[in-house]
Amino acid sequence: MTRYLSAEALVAINAEHGGAGAGVADLAGIESAAHRPQTEAFGAEIYPDIWSKAAAYIHSLASTQYFTDGNKRTAWLAAMTFLTLNGHRMPRIADADSEALVRCVAGNLFASDSEPDRTIEVAADWIQTRYGQLNRVGPAIDPRLEFVQLCYHYEVDQGQAVYSIANAGFDILSTPNGFPHPGDFFMLGRIHWRPVDIGRSHTLTTTVIALDGTKRVNRAQKSETLSGLPMLESDKWQYPNGIVPWTFVTDIDAVFLEAGEYVIRLDIDGECAAEQALTVVQFGAAPPDIQLLHPSS
Repeated sequence: MTRYLSAEALVAINAEHGGAGAGVADLAGIESAAHRPQTEAFGAEIYPDIWSKAAAYIHSLASTQYFTDGNKRTAWLAAMTFLTLNGHRMPRIADADSEALVRCVAGNLFASDSEPDRTIEVAADWIQTRYGQLNRVGPAIDPRLEFVQLCYHYEVDQGQAVYSIANAGFDILSTPNGFPHPGDFFMLGRIHWRPVDIGRSHTLTTTVIALDGTKRVNRAQKSETLSGLPMLESDKWQYPNGIVPWTFVTDIDAVFLEAGEYVIRLDIDGECAAEQALTVVQFGAAPPDIQLLHPSS
């Protein structure tokens, strides 16, 4: 059960953190802001998840003058308090970053006539992504990604939509014939779309990035736009966003020019979603960290 902040709680946050001029300017407005994340339309929640509710607190308080001072500061702290109250403790976020977000939300920067709620959607995605970074393990960054990994081969059973994957999860690429070496593998992952993603086209872009000291890569980037594919709704517990996830595969056909350290970056709609490390070695050689794990006798 979601726990919400009362108007009294918002007043207390402003009194504690709103600065020397803090105080109530419009109590009715504060009460409306406190209730907004709970609002419904035709029996359905307008803000269906914890992240959009937090964004609604920010928008309600940062874009108004319900307090005599500290409205934006109160908006941010109210959202963070709400998340903590519901078991989502946020990582430390730089003041400049939180201030930039609040100002964008206060100015309704991303809204348009066709998408009046887009600012809150963007803010909700930003907050959830930052929360996901707190417990990040492995290459996935975007919280919608269940997993992402490299593989050499896959097959799809069209009837069951099941992927049979060979040699998955590798992060070392050996080149038996030297360089240049064409990449002949795939990036595979699973995306749990959100309700706001329904009806949109989505672009997946993979980029092979040579780290410092390594030569550039030929054919480093590849994009694929996904549109018109069905997003099936489901109330099963394993689909927390209410949508059956997609499994995707994208071809990595870059040409590696020398041994070294690389990153395979996955972008979803222009935002970094995953970063997979890849070490490229000459056949028969092993990276220093592998040699340490398996010393010769």
